[in-house]
Order: sequence, then C-alpha cells, then structure tokens
Amino acid sequence: MQETVFPPQDRPRKPSASAALRRRLRSILGSRVVLAVAVCLFAGTGWWWWKRDDPKVYFAHALDLMEQHSIRRRVIDWPVFRAAAWQRVKGARTRRDTHEALRETLRALGDHHSFLQLPSDAPAKAQGRGQPQQPVSSASGRMFGRIAYVSIPGYSSGTVGQNTLFATKLQRIVAGLEAQDPAGWIVDLRENPGGNMWPMLAGIGPVLGEGDVGRFVAEEGVTVWSYRNGVAYVGARAAAWVSDPPLRLRHPWPPVAVLTGPHTVSSGEAVAIAFRGRPDTRSFSAGTRGLSTGNVHYILSDGASLLLTTSTDADRLGRVYGDVIPPDEPVADGPEDQTGADPVVAAALSWLATPRPAVGGETN
Repeated sequence: MQETVFPPQDRPRKPSASAALRRRLRSILGSRVVLAVAVCLFAGTGWWWWKRDDPKVYFAHALDLMEQHSIRRRVIDWPVFRAAAWQRVKGARTRRDTHEALRETLRALGDHHSFLQLPSDAPAKAQGRGQPQQPVSSASGRMFGRIAYVSIPGYSSGTVGQNTLFATKLQRIVAGLEAQDPAGWIVDLRENPGGNMWPMLAGIGPVLGEGDVGRFVAEEGVTVWSYRNGVAYVGARAAAWVSDPPLRLRHPWPPVAVLTGPHTVSSGEAVAIAFRGRPDTRSFSAGTRGLSTGNVHYILSDGASLLLTTSTDADRLGRVYGDVIPPDEPVADGPEDQTGADPVVAAALSWLATPRPAVGGETN
C-alpha cells in the first residue's frame, strides 16, 4: 500500500482545544442569530395567525374592515360605533360567540345590505351582492305570439364551472327563442332575489346588447359593467361567460320590456339597471326592493365572510340608484285575470305591439 506523504506545512494536525471551542461558540451564536431572526419574523408577520382564534382580535379585525371599506364610513362616528359594538361581545370566549354581535353591528351600519355569511350557510347566500337566498329555479322562456319571454331567477353559486353552466343555459334559452324570429322581448325579473349578477348578464347579453351597461360608483372611483362576445366584464376583468359560441341576434337592439317588482333584489336590480338607458326599452309593474348597491366579500379567519356594501349601482348613462328602482309604467301585479293572462305581461305585450321606428338601422 502506498503511503501518502504530506509536506510538513500541509500535514493534518489535531485541532487544539481552543480552536474546537471557538468553532463551537460560532455554531451556538449562529443558531441564536437564526432563532432571533425567526422570532422577529414571527412577531412581524405571524402575530395575526397566532392570535387568530382570539375572539377579541377576530372582532377587532371585522370592525377595522367596516371602518376602512363601508360605503357609510365617512358619516359614521366611529368611536361611538365601536364602543357600542364592543358592548355586544362582552363575555365572548370564541369566534362563534361574536357572530350575532357582528350581525347586529353590520345592521347598525345603516346601508341595509351588508351581512355576515358563515361557512355553514347554504350556498344560496348571495355571491357578492345581496341577501341570503332560497334555492332558485331554472331560467325559462316561451313565446307570446311573436314576442319572446324570458324569466331570469336568482342565482347564487360562485364556482367558475357553475357560473358558466348557468350563463350558457340562459343563453341557450335565448337562442331557442331567437330561432323563432321574435319581434320583441320581455325580460321578467319579478322573482329574481339576487345572487351573482355576472352569469345573468352573460346569459341575457345578446338581448341586452354589447357595450357598457352599468357601473359601480364608489368613493375610490367608477367600475364599469359591460357585455361583449358572450362575456360579462367588471372593469377589465371577465366575471362570467358562456361556453357556447356567443349568440348574436338576427335583428340587434330589439325592443325590450323589463318586468320588476318588490321581489327584484340586489343582483336582480343590477340586471334591471343594465337595461336602463338602453334604446327602445321600458320597464313595467312595480318598484324593486331597494338594494341597488354592491357588496364585496372580506373573508375572516374562521372562514366566515363580511359582505360589506362598498358602492352604489348606476346605469349606462351615469344615473345613480342605491334605492328602489321605480318602473317606467306601474302595473298592478295581481292574480291572473279570467282568461289566464298576467296583467303585467299583458301591458308589456301591448307596448311591444306599438309601431316604432327602426333602432340601430334595423326594422323590428
């Protein structure tokens, strides 16, 4: 076996006791530095996670969101408001114990639209817009002679796939009616309790027409709603769309009668507003519920959401609502008459039968 020979200056030497001690100290000090850095990072960014189960921290965070984002934040006396809110959570030991106090506090904001949504709530809670909803039926359509009739129910699911399915089914109903070459349209929103406005707009878009159709007006600015090529947009973001090739009407900009009433709520009101200012369009029946404002989700640490009213709805002409939307033509929405006719539909049919000039170069 060949032996390796080191020059005297390169030969390995047994470490001295003092050198080993120095290395040990450096290792210990380095570990302490890393630990100190970790503690600082945790203190700076992990405090909320560490304290997230604390009901006081949880409730304080919700109050902060209200003060920062509520549409009424400039008119509320926040020291007084907060003092009253804290009285409601005396004795709370868990986050769940604060939920009823949060509901009362949201009502105290005075916008009539903000609410608390719990993870255990049914999925029919309004998605970004309105009040708690019951399960809703499907959209439906039929012909009254040469007039197409579409009823749009509330819709509150939030997954992309479900939104696309709803919008596509609605647009297929429109396509089936369009194939019968209607001379005008009735869009019935009387039983639309709200939910998610975007699939509704994407589905009815061919009747509504392309372009800007409404807007959210907030202190920070204006966000436009629009419909183009089967897609409903909020600002520049696609909010909902159809999976089929987008439908285009044979006769663009047909006359449209929109039916509303006290059961037209929140997103249902937004769809009604989208038709406001549209050429050759008239609304019938009664005023809406009066929640024509926009809500935004703020998710809390237990999965609950504050749906805070942050904006007011406006139409394509810039007219701001925020309350009951009155119809152009009031009609008593009572029981059907002896012939089985709906008096509101009858009034809409009468208006649609009136001769009218061409709109947008088309004869309807």
